[in-house]
Amino acid sequence: MDINWITIVACAVSSVVGALGGGGIWFIRETKRGKQLENESKVVEEWKEMYHEKEKKCSEKDAIITKKDEKIEQLRKRINDLLEERNIFMGKRELEIKDKEIEIHKLLMQIAELSWNECRVNGCADREPPRDRKKNTCSTCGHTVAIEQE
Repeated sequence: MDINWITIVACAVSSVVGALGGGGIWFIRETKRGKQLENESKVVEEWKEMYHEKEKKCSEKDAIITKKDEKIEQLRKRINDLLEERNIFMGKRELEIKDKEIEIHKLLMQIAELSWNECRVNGCADREPPRDRKKNTCSTCGHTVAIEQE
């Protein structure tokens, strides 16, 4: 009987020690896995925060880019308006220049005609040149010019 009791007690003690040791290993495994899950959740949270910060920065930069694009469009419009004003002014200026050139051409033609018709005799009462004249029209300005007949 003593052996039975000793065997029973030894088995019980072995069971209790084995259960505690086995439970400790199981507890250590669960604790280790819990720590891994906790670390992974921290990493996930950090990545989420970084993602949200990146999205916020991108939104801010998009807003800045949009403002700059609007400013560029305003400047382009201003440049086009100034070019249009310049073209209008230059167009008016070119017309004025053309009118002045035509006026100068007419005056030069009159000077040429007067030089051609100048009387070379001093003291002449009639002041007519000694040439026979025929009237002709200038093709450039439409001015009538006297030319010598042959």
